[in-house]
Amino acid sequence: MYDGVFYAGGFNRNPIMYIFIVSFNHVMRPAFRLLCFASYLAATLCANAQNIVLHAGNDAKYATAKDLASVLKKHLTDSAVGWAFEVWKKGSLAASDEGGFKITAADLSNNAGLPFDRVTRMHIASVSKSITAIAVAKLVEQRKLNWDDKISKYLPSTWVIHPMFLGTTVKDLLTMKSGLDGNLDAVSSCYDSLKQHIQDGPDTNKIGKFNYQNISYGVLRIIIARAVDSIVFNNNASTVALSATNTYQQFVNQYLFSPCGIANAFCMETGTRPVLVYPFPYNGQHGYITGRTGVNDDGNLSDYVGGLGWYLSLHELSIFLNNVFYKGSILNEKVRTELLQNGFPFKLNTVSFGEYFGTGGDWMAPINIKPRGGIHAYYYFFPGNIMTVVFVNSGDRGLRDLIINSYTEALKN
Repeated sequence: MYDGVFYAGGFNRNPIMYIFIVSFNHVMRPAFRLLCFASYLAATLCANAQNIVLHAGNDAKYATAKDLASVLKKHLTDSAVGWAFEVWKKGSLAASDEGGFKITAADLSNNAGLPFDRVTRMHIASVSKSITAIAVAKLVEQRKLNWDDKISKYLPSTWVIHPMFLGTTVKDLLTMKSGLDGNLDAVSSCYDSLKQHIQDGPDTNKIGKFNYQNISYGVLRIIIARAVDSIVFNNNASTVALSATNTYQQFVNQYLFSPCGIANAFCMETGTRPVLVYPFPYNGQHGYITGRTGVNDDGNLSDYVGGLGWYLSLHELSIFLNNVFYKGSILNEKVRTELLQNGFPFKLNTVSFGEYFGTGGDWMAPINIKPRGGIHAYYYFFPGNIMTVVFVNSGDRGLRDLIINSYTEALKN
């Protein structure tokens, strides 16, 4: 498995409404809660046009950005070849740190290595799904897509669509409940593979059930391209796959990244001194480029994008997420609320310290490399208008628990 991710399934309720009813949950019946939700949501959409509000626990305590940064640094130091994080408070960068290496001395003639940092782009693995989901939401805002549109409307005319996919909707793909199934690798998301999966039909045992894979979001790449450009599939058959990929990437750059000041993002490695991945624990081995697929090991993931593939720096991802969820400059409030309610890749979780949401991605070293390392990119939103983004190069998996536990520990400081 090259790519894995913590399942962050999706807001089951509007976060603003949830704050309104949380103290009454033990007495309010489900039907009455639904009625309150519908009424209160309509009244609050305009009044709360930007911030995502996350409720603290019963003790109403919030961790500070400074304390969270201190705990994160303690747990990340010496836990990987390289690491970095940013903590944002109320939409502004409040704390950051970095350590270790993006390239070790084993791969440089200077015998010193290059430090891991917050501004070098690396493959962000399944965080790419969040970007694709937000791209779908942007098209809904532009009225070029609807959540309940049938996917058959947007697939190439040369594809043979299995009858059981004729009723499948965009939302079914987004929430990974279409019955599509495939390996957690890159190659399963190439154009020919997606075409074959649509022809072969769903796994009937998984229709309507969450089933994490990459290919649903690979198909969304195709749908996004068709929604953006109605003639994208009129090209010669040999160029259709490339046209779809390019259209998808151009749309994300134009409507998601450019408004945030992020320029020329790609689904391939373009840096002259890129992050290299190493086995972990590390013992002086040579590294290899991130995003290798086993087919093309040059870091070019353009043929597989949707559920994976984007290269961003930690700081760029932080800026993007801040614009989506705090500044409200990418999606209007109505569409953002619908996106959060869909079920994946955003989920509101409630634990002892209150509510949080977030997700991440892991791109693991090939199985034949021992010990296995990989790159890990995660983000989380916490009560008190706190957002943290963490990148790890060549460390153990389990970054989700490290971040959640760090917030819990920071509450005690």
